[in-house]
Amino acid sequence: MATWFNYKFRDEEGNTVFLRGKDDMEEAIASQKYSQRLEIAYRYEGNPITKLPDEKTLGKLDFLEAKFEREFLKSSKSILALSFTGKNRRVWYVYTEDVHNAIVAINMAANVETQLDIIHDTDETWAFYKNFHANK
Repeated sequence: MATWFNYKFRDEEGNTVFLRGKDDMEEAIASQKYSQRLEIAYRYEGNPITKLPDEKTLGKLDFLEAKFEREFLKSSKSILALSFTGKNRRVWYVYTEDVHNAIVAINMAANVETQLDIIHDTDETWAFYKNFHANK
């Protein structure tokens, strides 16, 4: 079972952001199989001052994240590595060897009413992940 690291920081605009990341990713990184990265963003209406979710919204976000994890485990082709919560959105970072398969898994986990923004990038060395893991 994976362990996770957590910390909070302030972004460049001074907003509080909570980070959750998966530890012990050395084997996945060394495999060089997961060279594609997806950024999945869900926008919510948070507290007007803190821009953080209320308890009900947080529960929905955590439930959706658990559904993503279950779908990714089915094929073993994608890894949810990081999630950021703050600034009226939660953003998940998924490393994958098969972008199409990951998108199918995301669609299986999300319901029709869930609006997600998905951005694809290549990150063969997991530089984005390593940047945040190093600061834990």
